[in-house]
Amino acid sequence: MATTPDIRIAPGTQEWGQAAASLILSVSQQAIQAHGRCLIALSGGSTPKTLYQVLVTSEWNARFDWSRIVFLFGDERCTPPDHPESNFRMAQTELFQPLNIRPE
Repeated sequence: MATTPDIRIAPGTQEWGQAAASLILSVSQQAIQAHGRCLIALSGGSTPKTLYQVLVTSEWNARFDWSRIVFLFGDERCTPPDHPESNFRMAQTELFQPLNIRPE
């Protein structure tokens, strides 16, 4: 069964980050209600950085139940975790550390 893609266009990076945060909040709340948790696969590259910066703001941080969200890496470069181009490093410094999310 084919589905029609949901394509959204934002006028700038901050607007994109806000729109993405809103969508992720909605989907995560639905997943948590239905399954008790939400799995999020993190993308690689530099695009997610804007989203991470939005999510760690007090405006958005307080809206999420981070204890019920499981993060997975969907894409990682073949670099050490502390390498400047490591997707893990960016997620760690821009998302996990500011939100005080620790590995389990």
